[in-house]
Amino acid sequence: MLRAILLALCFVALAVNASDWKHRRAALDLVYQVDEFRIFYSFSGVDALPAEQRADIDRDGVPDLVQNIAIQLVVGRNVFTDVLELRHPLASPRYRGKTKYIDVNLLRFPLKPGGPRRGTAGDAIVNFRRPIDESSGVGVLVIDLSNMNPATNLTPAHELFHLFQNGYTMFKNRWFTEGTASWVGYVFKGGPGPAGMLPTNAVELERLMNSSYEARRFWIRLSEIVDPSNQLDIPDDWLSISLVGSATNLFADGAFTGKRFIKVLLEQLDAWDDRVSRSRGLAPYDWRESVQRSADNNLFVLFAVRDAVCEMIEDCSTRPDLKPFMELLN
Repeated sequence: MLRAILLALCFVALAVNASDWKHRRAALDLVYQVDEFRIFYSFSGVDALPAEQRADIDRDGVPDLVQNIAIQLVVGRNVFTDVLELRHPLASPRYRGKTKYIDVNLLRFPLKPGGPRRGTAGDAIVNFRRPIDESSGVGVLVIDLSNMNPATNLTPAHELFHLFQNGYTMFKNRWFTEGTASWVGYVFKGGPGPAGMLPTNAVELERLMNSSYEARRFWIRLSEIVDPSNQLDIPDDWLSISLVGSATNLFADGAFTGKRFIKVLLEQLDAWDDRVSRSRGLAPYDWRESVQRSADNNLFVLFAVRDAVCEMIEDCSTRPDLKPFMELLN
């Protein structure tokens, strides 16, 4: 009896927390929409946009910060879909027909003690039943951003790329998710980014799999080897896009290594998580968060890396600059 009461109390607490989570975001009463992106913010309440973030140089009634987030998201989406040729998350089997928008909430960060300070992206389909929606509401994907981020900060594009990852794969091991998102961030920065070294022994491989953002150096080095072209075909008019109230262009020079490799990698991860779902008896798009982040997934992420490398180059197992790393994977 006591166990049943405790379980019931846990379920109540979870329901209350979920309700609070949705209510805080649904309480944002102002919205600026461009395409599938709906940016919600407020001038009142706990998440009120700070006074210094309310500048409206073009006097169109929308804070420049909000417009600049929209510019970055639209340009980021265009780069990911049209230049890197990735599948839009709303068009993926996981979300197609179930989601209509990407809702971006400007909130006071951190959302909890010790949590991220700039932004987060969720993989769940959420229905906020906002007043602007139809009576039954709509399914959306969610990005939360700090309402204190400077306009030039690239967190919006970074978090958007996480949604693209989620549209391909259930794996959420940070050396993959944060490492590749940080690598792809160099699309907007000068140069292709500093490269690291490929692991050549088990200790170095373990260190990589326990890393996070810094894993970008591994991904940059691997892309240099298998997909060395270092310039993206970005239209000239995109290269000149700047932010409202700023002379800062979104793109530095369009340099990037790994245009084809990132697509092949995500497609291999898509195939490997399907295999894991079948072998473990998991619903393909309904893994518990702990399962998505489990260290047990590292083996399968490595298999996907191996298969992506060998799809890119024929001599994947014999090339001197790849052989020690590939022997580890085999």
